[in-house]
Amino acid sequence: MLFFCWLACSTLALGDAPELDLTAARSVGRAVGVAVVVPRRAGPLFGEDRRQLEPPRGQAELDAALATLQTELSRYPKALLSSMVHEVHLGGRVVIEGGRREGTSTCRDGGMLAVSHHEPTEKGQRMLAMSLHHELGHLVMCSKENREAWKALVTEAPVAGAGMGMGPTEDPALLSKGFVTAYGASAASEDFPEYANLLLTRPAALATRAEHFPRVRRKADFVAALYAKAGVDLRGWPSR
Repeated sequence: MLFFCWLACSTLALGDAPELDLTAARSVGRAVGVAVVVPRRAGPLFGEDRRQLEPPRGQAELDAALATLQTELSRYPKALLSSMVHEVHLGGRVVIEGGRREGTSTCRDGGMLAVSHHEPTEKGQRMLAMSLHHELGHLVMCSKENREAWKALVTEAPVAGAGMGMGPTEDPALLSKGFVTAYGASAASEDFPEYANLLLTRPAALATRAEHFPRVRRKADFVAALYAKAGVDLRGWPSR
């Protein structure tokens, strides 16, 4: 069932917060096939970060985030997306609530994945797209089969102090170990999601690094084949 979930009527009024027209949000929920929840009041979904449930700070921020959500999430087949994602909370932070996957999942309940702030600027929306694909990569790794196949490709331990950058690294020391971003090198759990991030947001940069670094090529080809088999739109990724 395709639906959009909102916590008011067609507009949302919150004290001093501006009224927000949610008309476009309905179509985004229908287009991507998962619930999009606009929070009604500030408060944490998990942890202590109250920004997770703040309403968007204005119509421009809401509209920009909705456009990015529809563009990026539409690259995943609806059946795949709905199997991984229960709800998307569109507030001061975008938060993905993972779906429950009985039997084949290492994620007990899918979890809550905080994406990022989403300023209504080109840079802000680029970061939102990168973070969306990264966090969805975590949900792809909830499959035991996928996790075991990935572990077989990983030969290097994470690099302490590698950094938090999510852009394609130029560091040959990291690339020679098979890490494509500083953040991906920082922890074993972040490696696959950062390949997913670059595959879907910077495919040419990933392909260039794969040409020069064999460990990057093996991992990139694995992620691309996995996503292609699932029916994800891999525009910009060269056929091999």
